[in-house]
Amino acid sequence: MAAFVSSPPGMPNDDTAAVSLLYLIRHAEVLLRGDQPMPEWHLSATGEQQARDLSRSPAWDGLALIASSPEAKAIATARPTADAAGLELQIEPDLHEVDRGTTPLVSADEYHALVAAHFASPHESVSGWETADAARARVVACIDRLTAGADGTVCVVSHGLVLSHYLADLRGLEAPSLEEWRAIPLPGIAVVDLEGRELVQPFVSLMEFIGLA
Repeated sequence: MAAFVSSPPGMPNDDTAAVSLLYLIRHAEVLLRGDQPMPEWHLSATGEQQARDLSRSPAWDGLALIASSPEAKAIATARPTADAAGLELQIEPDLHEVDRGTTPLVSADEYHALVAAHFASPHESVSGWETADAARARVVACIDRLTAGADGTVCVVSHGLVLSHYLADLRGLEAPSLEEWRAIPLPGIAVVDLEGRELVQPFVSLMEFIGLA
């Protein structure tokens, strides 16, 4: 059964329209820790508040399924929304961020250069990272499985790189756009029309999503 929505982000205001939506959420703000691997980072105090604010959106009325990456920052972003919707949070290992090996905390410019190389050479492991091809294949297969088995609207909480790979695949692109990835907020919310397999709302900020910006 499709979810009935009045005016989801990026779609016409039509109270009679029945649409099946996929909400893609990049996790909230994190506390950067040079002494911890990136997958172990947790939300900052601001990120925790952002997760609570996100959970108050009316978009979650009638939510059928919410799934999260196993990383702590994604789970902490998803948990308040799962609780608000009265759903069990489904932890999906294949929603984890691109495996970046032992890459330490580096400057923003250095990290962006690594991401650019990762996108540009999809068959190659850049600095020990998971290949773009492998990351794309696993996240697409995971989200396709989740949406195929759901009866209504689906919410997926994950990470910037793998969600960029998913959207590139959805749009038939060879690789994600580096500039689009750099522009994804923390948290960021995008919306896909599952019936048409179409991105109807690129990533927006939390404030834009809840109508306060």
